[in-house]
Amino acid sequence: MKLRKAQRAQVLILALVVIGVAVLSQMLRRTPEVQDAPVVHDPRLDAVRACQENLRQIGTAMEMYATHASGKYATSIDALVPEYLPSIPICPKAGQDTYSPGFRMGPDAPGNSRKLQDFYAVCCSGDHHQDVGLSFDSPSYDAAFGALPKLPFVGTKREALAKCEQNLKSICTAMEMYSIDYRGAYPNSLGQLVPDYLAEIPPCPIAEVDTYSKSLELGASSPHNPEKFGAFYYFECSGGHHQGVTKTGAEPSFDSVRGLNGSS
Repeated sequence: MKLRKAQRAQVLILALVVIGVAVLSQMLRRTPEVQDAPVVHDPRLDAVRACQENLRQIGTAMEMYATHASGKYATSIDALVPEYLPSIPICPKAGQDTYSPGFRMGPDAPGNSRKLQDFYAVCCSGDHHQDVGLSFDSPSYDAAFGALPKLPFVGTKREALAKCEQNLKSICTAMEMYSIDYRGAYPNSLGQLVPDYLAEIPPCPIAEVDTYSKSLELGASSPHNPEKFGAFYYFECSGGHHQGVTKTGAEPSFDSVRGLNGSS
């Protein structure tokens, strides 16, 4: 009986040692993920992003309104409620509706360089976000350019990589839509996708600028096209902004044959 108890004790100790080794091994394998630290974390920026999201919701509601009003925009934000907006959103920093006072229509609206009659601009009126360097009456949104300004990405490096990869997929979708309209041909530059297929070339969340356009390769001469396909494209996030985050160590890229490469 004593021997059996001793054997059980030895088995238990051995099991604990094995579990400990497994846990330690897993921790060691996860050590490189220290690089997955937050890129930027600032509650003030979080408030600006939430404010920008409010502006985007207003912009989306304006476009929905226009589709049901023969292309004409609403003349006030109030006109969007409740059919297109459940309610007028509240600026998280000001704690009140700062958008209705900042709504402008017509040729004299901010950002309307072409003096279009059917044009709108809306901003978070006041100085609520000057603590992060934004000017008075910012951020803003208008019918031509959408939400401005661009802000530093808030999140981890892996989240930034995922956002960058989503940008690649969005560009790919636009490339294919262009190809459908142009009998299988791809554009000679990503700039040709704007504004019919993309509102803008999206910025890499880390670099905060377009890192994709200059890397575009087309056709059989592309070094990334070993099969020498005639209808082929390749582009990447160039500049080394995601080093050490992807599995392969390479920057995220996309091509028309293999799709997304260097994914996390």
